[in-house]
Formats: sequence, C-alpha cells, structure tokens
Amino acid sequence: MIANVLCPRCRHSFQINLPDPNRTYRTYCPKCRYEFDIGPPTYPTQPATPPFAYPDEESAKRQIMNAVYMRTRTDEVMSFGWILLPVIGYAAYFTILIAILLSDMGFFVLGVMCFSIVGVMIVMSIIHVILYYRFIKRRNEHFRRDAMLREGVIQFIHNRSYKTSRVYEVSAE
Repeated sequence: MIANVLCPRCRHSFQINLPDPNRTYRTYCPKCRYEFDIGPPTYPTQPATPPFAYPDEESAKRQIMNAVYMRTRTDEVMSFGWILLPVIGYAAYFTILIAILLSDMGFFVLGVMCFSIVGVMIVMSIIHVILYYRFIKRRNEHFRRDAMLREGVIQFIHNRSYKTSRVYEVSAE
C-alpha cells in the first residue's frame, strides 16, 4: 500500500510503500533526513468534552458585584505626601550639592557632605522603589478587577441571550 506522508519537521510531503498498513514502520524524510514512525492512525480514547454550559445568572451577578466591591480594597488613593517626598529629596540633594560647592571648609566637612549626598541618593532610591511598587501593584489589581468585571458582564449577557433564544445575535467577544 502506498501512503502519502508528511514530515513532522520540514512539512515535506512524500510517498512511501507500506507492506502491512496495520503495522508501524520507521522511516525518514528524503529532504531533511529526519527519522520518525508512521503507521495506522491512532484515535483518542477519551470522549469529547461536553459543550460549555453558561453559568447561571446569579453567579454572573455575584461576580459583577464582587468586582465592584473589590474597588474599595484595590484602588488605594495615594496621599499628597507621596508626591512631596521625591520633591523634598531632590531639594535636599541640590541643597547639599550647593553647600559643597560654596563651602570653604576642610576635608572632613567635605567628606561628611559627600556621604550625606550618597545617603540622600540611597533614601531617594528607596522612596522611588516603594512608590513604583505601589503604583504597579495598584495597576495590576485594577486590571485584574477590570477583567473580572468584564468576564462577569460577558457571562451575564450570554446567559440572558441564551434565555431569550437570541444567542446568534451576541458575538463571542
């Protein structure tokens, strides 16, 4: 029996002679020389998955309400102090820098001021990391809540259209 074979690697189609179609044979692709097995078709033993059942209307309403109530926990309003902290840090940095440039003191004072600049820079870096972390966390929680809300609305619309026999009018998105 002559069978058409498709190479799994290069997708090259070629023909091969199979003496016994119920037996598995080891062959190779004439184009890329990839070795693979061919034989009788195998069928899945598990049954097909049942069709998707839309959740009831109450669970969709609950999901929407949870997303709305979650807003009070996830949308934390940042205080005005978080805006002032970087401004105060930059002001301290430039004040120390100007004091170093205008000072006519000894090396000890110059060393203390240099260490204070490094200290201010470290504190500013920590403040920026905390600020970015809080903003990114708030954004991620907002997107999670928004996806939950959208999913609840989509489930509610699909359920309502299913009840009114207008499923064909509702798009998949």
